[in-house]
Amino acid sequence: MRIIFWIVVSVVSAFVLSCQNNNEPNYSIVPHIENRDFKFIQGSIYYNKPDTMKLKFYLRDGDFDLGLNNTNDSAPFNSMFVLNKLTGQLIPVNGIPTDH
Repeated sequence: MRIIFWIVVSVVSAFVLSCQNNNEPNYSIVPHIENRDFKFIQGSIYYNKPDTMKLKFYLRDGDFDLGLNNTNDSAPFNSMFVLNKLTGQLIPVNGIPTDH
């Protein structure tokens, strides 16, 4: 019975150890932003299609905060308010009227 116990422990241990991914890269906590592509696509007056600018970039950050800390809560870093361009007031995200 002890032999079966040790076999089961060995198999479970081998399985648990094989599930760990030690090849995951450790990225720096300093954000890295790289411009990959920029395109201007001209619209058409005849088809009522506006001009378009497409920006493609690459982003890598080890701690996923883009270099900000929790005390950066004033503009332009605040994520809890939006700016009403007509009145110039900041509106809390939960208080946005349905008519936008």
